[in-house]
Amino acid sequence: MKIGMTLLLLAGSLVAAPPPAFEQYCFKCHDATQAEGDLDLEGFVTKTSDIASVATLEDIMVRIAEGDMPPKKSRK
Repeated sequence: MKIGMTLLLLAGSLVAAPPPAFEQYCFKCHDATQAEGDLDLEGFVTKTSDIASVATLEDIMVRIAEGDMPPKKSRK
């Protein structure tokens, strides 16, 4: 399956329930009230899937794979 389709399916599943890792690592800095880097993941998980959602998920996956996110202080 192409990565775009995988990301679109993942985006669709986020609407149903955000992954526990979002709650544990991401929402502290990327929620509706704090949206660091202009990224509100609480709002993101309630949106319907679209091309912008796929691009956001792709960026999130790259940042996690490269070790940029979550920050080391929140991994402890």
